[in-house]
Amino acid sequence: MRSPGLRFTVYAVVAATTIISSSVSAGRPSPSLYSFPDLSGPHCVGKTAPIVLTDYSRKDIFNSNPTAPRQILVRVYYPTVKRSNTCHGEAYATAGFAGWISNFLSGNVSASYFEKFRTHSITDAPFKHIGKHDAPIPLLLYSHGLGVPAKLNQIIVEDVVSQGYIVAQMEHPWDSDYTEFPDGRVVRSSPILAQQPAGYSPITAQAVDVRLADTLFTLESIKCGRVRVQGCDLASLADRVGMFGHSLGGELSLVAMLKTNKIIAGTNMDGWFWNGANATNLTNPADADAHRPYMTLRSDPTLLPDFLRHAGGGPENEIAAMEVQTGPKVQPVIANSSHYSFTDLTQLSIPALDAKMTKETTAFQAWIATINPREMHKINAGYHHWFFDITVKGKNGDISSGLSFPEVMLYS
Repeated sequence: MRSPGLRFTVYAVVAATTIISSSVSAGRPSPSLYSFPDLSGPHCVGKTAPIVLTDYSRKDIFNSNPTAPRQILVRVYYPTVKRSNTCHGEAYATAGFAGWISNFLSGNVSASYFEKFRTHSITDAPFKHIGKHDAPIPLLLYSHGLGVPAKLNQIIVEDVVSQGYIVAQMEHPWDSDYTEFPDGRVVRSSPILAQQPAGYSPITAQAVDVRLADTLFTLESIKCGRVRVQGCDLASLADRVGMFGHSLGGELSLVAMLKTNKIIAGTNMDGWFWNGANATNLTNPADADAHRPYMTLRSDPTLLPDFLRHAGGGPENEIAAMEVQTGPKVQPVIANSSHYSFTDLTQLSIPALDAKMTKETTAFQAWIATINPREMHKINAGYHHWFFDITVKGKNGDISSGLSFPEVMLYS
């Protein structure tokens, strides 16, 4: 489901047709398994088991039990000791999640295909202190798209962590279509959300409200010591964080920045702001000015779904809002990419492309378009490392300059 998103500062319309890469990542753990592209950073990745945070101050309006308190799942990814040059990790998908992806692709790719993948992360791996003189490792928050499971955003999170970050990946139950709780429960999308029409609706605005409260509660929980890594308290990191996300999760990074100064920089992977479709009443573009660094990565505008334009979304609205931003900003647009090119579907497609599996390739490209999967990952990961290195780690650089990729142009 396409989520609302943000407005433009820089609009990168991209040229150049790309040829799809068919090679699979080197160094498979075994011939029967698939590997994702190697991590770009020097660190391997550990992760916690999912942590359930319960906010008893809120009733969950999307829960099938209307009296239930709101729950959020948080999984923390962190640098760990290097096990090998490839940092092979655990299985990417449980049987249930593999089945969900297969169904999402209309059954044109088997569930067993997704069960062959291995991540780069290991649950409960030793925490690695990597800063000089044990300086704190920066903390980032991540939020997924509306209806899109957090589990479909593992690759970008792992790669960012490999560059020396801690990422608290939030999962928002009931507006994710597949949430696995630690006790084995599986929660699907709330009927209230699943039955809404394509595009903006008042329910979408409610989802932004709920997610905003989720984000603030997650920060509070980290600050209070309820989120820990290998016994390490992350409380000292909670007052100065970055945030990134896909689709509605990308929009949320700006909405959350407007509500708390603890979020000092944010990025948005192809999320759209609509006319009035958000919880902060950003109907006036001037209201969206966060005065803090912001990056919006955009898919190819020629591949924009019709419902976005017909329901009050589209590039023209993004440009209007981003033009009034006074903080540092950049907007790369990536040629031949689509909304779901920013999810794991892009990298999951590589073995099918390599093996010239026609039915499977067609199924993937219906969602990710024709961009080279490896190049898409390099662009997405590269921009995130670069942006957060400047804005959160404090390295020298000008985010308005962007990076140089043949598939990318900047709108300014």
